[in-house]
Amino acid sequence: MKLILVSHGPLSSAILESAEMIVGKIKGAVALSLTPNMSPSELQQKIEAEIKKIPDDEQIVVALDLLGGTPANVTTRILAAYPRINVLTGMNLPMAIEFANQ
Repeated sequence: MKLILVSHGPLSSAILESAEMIVGKIKGAVALSLTPNMSPSELQQKIEAEIKKIPDDEQIVVALDLLGGTPANVTTRILAAYPRINVLTGMNLPMAIEFANQ
């Protein structure tokens, strides 16, 4: 199983970095950030690029910072094309640590 953290700004990177400080390198985890100068379609391209790197037989968890925000809306648009995606909102540090311990 792979983990893609997606947030407004650097939150996803900070959560991943903090989790790895506690448990060590988290294999299969990546952080993506929506920056102020990035369009929703650019974020979608980044998410899809990460998904395409993952073998078809692996499940993917996309953890989002906020339900209803741009990262969540973009991820919702691609769900039909990638049925192996599981989406969680309200990502946090304990969630990333729990993923690492699975």
